[in-house]
Amino acid sequence: MFRKVLVAIDRETLGADAIALATRIAPGARLSFAHVHNGFPFGVDAANRQELDREASDELLAQAIEACGLEAERCQIDSFRIGAGLHRLIDETHPDLLVIGSTRTARVGRVLVTDELAQALNGAPCALAVAPLGYSEDDVPLAEIGVAYDGAPESVAALVAGMEIAERAHARSVVFRVAPLPHGELRHGVWDTYAAAIRDRVAEVRVGIENELETLGVAQHGGIESQAACGETVEELALFSSYVDLLLLGSRGYGPPGRLVYGATTARMLRNARTPLLLMPRAQVGATLLPDRAQLERWAGTGPQSSASVAPTVSGRAR
Repeated sequence: MFRKVLVAIDRETLGADAIALATRIAPGARLSFAHVHNGFPFGVDAANRQELDREASDELLAQAIEACGLEAERCQIDSFRIGAGLHRLIDETHPDLLVIGSTRTARVGRVLVTDELAQALNGAPCALAVAPLGYSEDDVPLAEIGVAYDGAPESVAALVAGMEIAERAHARSVVFRVAPLPHGELRHGVWDTYAAAIRDRVAEVRVGIENELETLGVAQHGGIESQAACGETVEELALFSSYVDLLLLGSRGYGPPGRLVYGATTARMLRNARTPLLLMPRAQVGATLLPDRAQLERWAGTGPQSSASVAPTVSGRAR
């Protein structure tokens, strides 16, 4: 699925978190390590300092390659801003996937992308993966692949991508949908009635997911499981992310085809997720989103057959 992967390298960690995530999501892919160095220096010796910056950037990429022991091409670019530089590199090198790490101010195990970087990469013509801080320190296999699913074509594309990753990793796909809380049932303040309404809503949503998966033809393949919750979308997605090893989000339903277009929910998940994120771009015009027969045959029987839940029951959630 991802044949060419661009990995962002930083000076502090040599891109360790991003490299670890790239090798788990796209094993065997062609890797390119990228570094964005200082833009264009001013002064009488500007040209000399610019050349020194480029040499230092190339040396940094060589250190990253040596540290991880992988084969990778080296890409560097001059830019005042990291996000703008990475976007230019994407346009020049045409990768299928860009992998970045979280900022150093994030909490360990959490995803945190700066506003400048998130805004610059919105509209990029490839998928985007973000590793939590400290991800390289835990050798955790991809056992549970979560997919945020609302039935839209973009979420179907994310589902297919998630099942392909699960197939390679021998993992289970977990489809997750968030429904609004049933506000009307709390008008008399009776908690038992409200809790029952939540359980009924969650059960109804799960039945709807299973029917849609049956229509797509993937219900019986790949060890897939459906889960649902009632509540605020970002809060529930962030909580769900703590129970899976990778969370896929689809693009918004409008914008240029083939581009990564995300809105408020994804932007907030880039600051709150507790697991690696994989954001999928919109499909090209005329592309088939549904899995083909060959994919269904490959997925048949793959993944764990256990129906055990990935998380205990929590407020507003049924497992």
